[in-house]
This record gives sequence, structure tokens and C-alpha cells, in this order.
Amino acid sequence: MLRLVSTLLILSIIMILGCSNQLSNHEISTSTQSIEVNSNSNNSSNSIDPIETIESQPNSTIDTSASEATDSYVDLEEGYTLYTNTRLGFSLNIPNSWRGSYRIAEELNNDGIDFFFIGESQTSKNVSDSLDADSPQGLYLFSISTESSISEGEELVDSVREIGSVGSTRFVSYTGTDCSICILIENDDEVDKQEESLLKQDWQMASMIFEERSKVFDSFSELKD
Repeated sequence: MLRLVSTLLILSIIMILGCSNQLSNHEISTSTQSIEVNSNSNNSSNSIDPIETIESQPNSTIDTSASEATDSYVDLEEGYTLYTNTRLGFSLNIPNSWRGSYRIAEELNNDGIDFFFIGESQTSKNVSDSLDADSPQGLYLFSISTESSISEGEELVDSVREIGSVGSTRFVSYTGTDCSICILIENDDEVDKQEESLLKQDWQMASMIFEERSKVFDSFSELKD
């Protein structure tokens, strides 16, 4: 009888140990699965779909209008160059004597154009204000723009004059309240003799362009279909 009890006791102990091992293995397996699940979950939350990244970025603010051919230049027999701006809908006659000494840029609000003087001196090129050293900014001369575009900044413009219309849109010419080209003769920086000589030449050319600006304004003409 005692022997039977001892045998049953041993069997009970073996069964208990077996269940314990199975439970332990199950816990280890479950824990491993839990770690794998958490790992996958973390990878999923940290990974970003490249397509979604591109789509979630704000729209590009780069102005591409400069790459679109909205203006053109054609030589005329009368000593002028015909400038045509198809986007704004007008043309101008620009004296050939200005050639190589000016730059035309469309205004940031796309309501008009600005004329800049670019001479031989480094001062006239105004490279410091240009985004591209190979494309000088130049010194501001005057503008042609829609009348409505200057209504909010009238204190910054001078010599406003109506020069024509495109449809129902009236265009005006104007200059700034500051004399940008005056830096050619009022430059406080020390320059060498060559730059000093070029500054004098540039002042003569810039002054001539500024004085003859009315020739351009008077030539304003609406483009016809």
C-alpha cells in the first residue's frame, strides 16, 4: 500500500513538472510573438511611404513664369527695337541706343514690367542684390504697370502717368521715390581708377535712358488679335 502511494506521488510530481514546462514554453512563445508584433508595429509607425511624403509637401513656390516666353524683341528700321509682351498684351518701341544697357523684368505681382540699368561698372551691375552672380540685377530705372497695382503703394512711386489701356485695364508709367542710378555718382566706397572711369560713363548712359523714357511710354500700344 505504501509502495502504491509512493508511485502515485511520483507520477503526480512528474505530471506537475510537465505542465509547468508546457506553460513556460507557451509563455515564452507568446512573449516572442508579442515582441514580433510590437516590432512590426513600430516599424509600421516609423516608416513613411515616399509617395505620401511628396504629396504631403506644400506646393512649390518657385516662379516658373520667367521660363515661359511672354516677351520678344524685334529690330525696327527706325532705330528702335519692338518689345512685345503677350501676357500683358502690349508692345513698346525701345531706342536701339539703349541696347546692352538695360534689362526688363516682370514684376513679382505679374501686373507690369520694371526697367533696370546695367552698365560696365561693377556698381551698376548690382550683383549683391541678384540671386545669380551671372545674371546682374542692375539699378532700377522705371516701371510700366496696371493702374490698380500701385494703389496700395502710392507713397513709394513718383511721376505717375497714364500711358494707355489693354481692354478695360489702364496702364501707367512711374519711377521710384529714390534715385537708384544716383549711386553711380554718389558712391562713397573707395574704387580704383578704372571703376571710377566706368562709373562716369555709366552715369552718362543711365541719365540718357532716364531722360528718354518718355519715348518708350509714348509708344505703348495694345496688341491686336
